[in-house]
Amino acid sequence: MLPRMTTAHRLYSLVLVSLALLGCNRGDQDRDSPAARPVPSAPASNEPQPMTVAELRKRLGANDGGAFQKVGGQIREVDLSGTGVTDLAPLKGLPLQILYAPELAISDLTPLAGMPLDTLVLTATEVTDLSPLANSSLKRLSIAETNVNDLSPLAGLPLEQLDARQTKVADISPLSEAQLQQLVLMETEVADLSPLAGLPLKLLDVSKTNVSDLTPLAGTPLTGLYLEETDVSDITPLFGMPLDKLWLKGTRVTDLSPLAGMRFSELSLTDTPVDDIETCSTMPSIGILWLRGTRVSNLAPLAGVEITSLDVQDAPVSDLGPLAGKQSLERLNIAGSHVTDLRPLEGLSLRRLIFTPANIEHGLDIVRRMTTLEALDVQFEDPETVLRPDEFWSKYDAGDFDREPTPSGEEDGQSSAD
Repeated sequence: MLPRMTTAHRLYSLVLVSLALLGCNRGDQDRDSPAARPVPSAPASNEPQPMTVAELRKRLGANDGGAFQKVGGQIREVDLSGTGVTDLAPLKGLPLQILYAPELAISDLTPLAGMPLDTLVLTATEVTDLSPLANSSLKRLSIAETNVNDLSPLAGLPLEQLDARQTKVADISPLSEAQLQQLVLMETEVADLSPLAGLPLKLLDVSKTNVSDLTPLAGTPLTGLYLEETDVSDITPLFGMPLDKLWLKGTRVTDLSPLAGMRFSELSLTDTPVDDIETCSTMPSIGILWLRGTRVSNLAPLAGVEITSLDVQDAPVSDLGPLAGKQSLERLNIAGSHVTDLRPLEGLSLRRLIFTPANIEHGLDIVRRMTTLEALDVQFEDPETVLRPDEFWSKYDAGDFDREPTPSGEEDGQSSAD
């Protein structure tokens, strides 16, 4: 899948790189796959011999990095990552199907004209002109983090996956006849999605763009949609979609009713003006639900919903009662919320809890006895530094969280044995 690059705590990294390395093993493969076989001697021929990997590496001026693989006696797959290559001219005429060339000081794609390329990765290169790719057979392309602004050479290509994040692209009309399934336009100048109407898109990322109208997406078979920090306010066009992941962080969305009955693995409402999540009561399950920075105060609609991870940091939530008995819940973040009572968490099998100890009046003993916890802290901004429970309680008992230290096992007037 295409790379998914995000801002805060995104784990979503849809890696086009893995596609680019399909069958491209590390190290040079100057032989036919899967293994070399003895070949009987033959009379000398005047036919030009296929270029060897060693010869190509020398012509490219590549260091020991990268990988080359032959299929059917010819070099078909090349990974130039970390090789320091600056000129693709030595590749001219090769029947390459896969070329992975990220983060190289290359700008001229002319040597690639006419190649039977299927997958091409040009992430963070100096490429600006895609015209040598016109009329190619490309299905997967990454031009992410380049200065490309014109997609017209891609018109008519059988593209299925395109990563154009952090480019200067504004007009996506050349993509209107593609068979795109995955499209990443994050941090581009795109505003109009009408060229995408009717495409078989399954994943679309238009985060941090000028997009505000989702009407062209109606009826699209999207399973993943990322709209973070856009001016989108109306998600009616999403009704009936097979969505599994929806990120609305920083949008103007307030009405969630078009999402009624959907089942999500990820639903992010972070930093939206949403104050009512009644629609969530119609959802059978929500793997991860972010309500961080929203106006949501009532979690009652979540009482019957299967949830694995819930984040209500800095939301005006005060009552965790609706979470009582929710055995599916493994991760909970209530830091900066109005919660003062942790007793509804008794009996849960939480693996991670992030909270503000100074706000808690009841139930700390319940958390101290929770043997399933693997992480316990006051923050989750840096997952690498999240405390283990023993580390947390050591700091808590020492008064490190702006609260008078309490003798171990004596929170709320109860002993740890109660």
